[in-house]
Amino acid sequence: GGAPVWSPDSAWLAFTAPVDPGTAGPLVADRLDYQADGSGMFGAVRSQVHVVELASGECRQVTDGTQHAGAPAWSPDGGTIAFTRAVGADSDLRFRIAVHLLAVGDPKALPRVFAFTDGVARTVSYSVADESLLVVGWNGDPVGHSRLFRVPLDTGVPVDLTGSLDRNVMPGAPAYPGGLPQETTDGRILFCVRERGCTHLWSVAADGSDARVVLDGAGRVVSGLAVAGDLAVVALGTPTSYGEL
Repeated sequence: GGAPVWSPDSAWLAFTAPVDPGTAGPLVADRLDYQADGSGMFGAVRSQVHVVELASGECRQVTDGTQHAGAPAWSPDGGTIAFTRAVGADSDLRFRIAVHLLAVGDPKALPRVFAFTDGVARTVSYSVADESLLVVGWNGDPVGHSRLFRVPLDTGVPVDLTGSLDRNVMPGAPAYPGGLPQETTDGRILFCVRERGCTHLWSVAADGSDARVVLDGAGRVVSGLAVAGDLAVVALGTPTSYGEL
């Protein structure tokens, strides 16, 4: 399963876990199988989002279907979860991954597609002000460098924050460099980019202006990123260190 994520009020945990529906069924039988290094063939098993209420200990699966659900992100008010999931009947061939939103408080609520219906969203997180989403991916065909987008919740229209930066944005993954974009209290967004085989930390204003380096250097690799107020913590690898905080 995926890493658990605390809700803002610390009353809930959200995470992804593999679910076996028991039989492939007609929805899965006509789709291509998937293979992951070290995992073998997925078969009918798909990764789904779950939430746990700490007070009761109840665990509830909140997504289902034939598509993998990506890592969940809580809205600052704790009422909504955002996650990525493939869309389209031919998504295994055409490769389109959209941002979905789900109202957690309603057990009968269904996820709704919010943005990137014709693009590829690799990761999604919320801004501190709860007015927009931060998405790493491609707003269209997955060609060229992955970008950092801000998606206002009132419009759902992606705004490219790294259009002038000729580098790949690195959102991170297990045992892989980079980190989820994070917003500071002064409204700047910290993110990671690939630079000549290394991964460095950059920041950009909320409107996409004033992109600049925060932490770089030959041989330096940033892995993981956490922000509290105006303080950022990263894991930094160097030619003489496997990584220090």
